[in-house]
Amino acid sequence: MNDFEINIEMLLTMLNETLKKKNKDYGDSYVKSVEEFGNVVTLIRLGDKFNRLKQLIQNNEQKVDESIEDTLLDLAGYCILELERRGRGK
Repeated sequence: MNDFEINIEMLLTMLNETLKKKNKDYGDSYVKSVEEFGNVVTLIRLGDKFNRLKQLIQNNEQKVDESIEDTLLDLAGYCILELERRGRGK
C-alpha cells in the first residue's frame, strides 16, 4: 500500500471506531430521531455540522471543544448512519 492508501485506511478505522462509540453513547439517537421526525433530521444534523465547520474555518479558531477534523468525522459519520439506515450496509 502507498501512503495515500495507508492514510485512508487509518481515517476509515478512526471513523469506524468513533461512529460505533458515539452511536452506543447516544443510544442510536440518529435512527430514533429519523423515525420520530422523518428524513428532515438528516438535513438538520448535516446542516448543524456544516455550519459548525464553516464557523471553525472562517474564524480560524476553536471556540468549542471540537476541531475541524472532529466536525469532518461527524459529517462523514452522519452520512454513514443514513446509508446504514437505508439498508446500504447489508
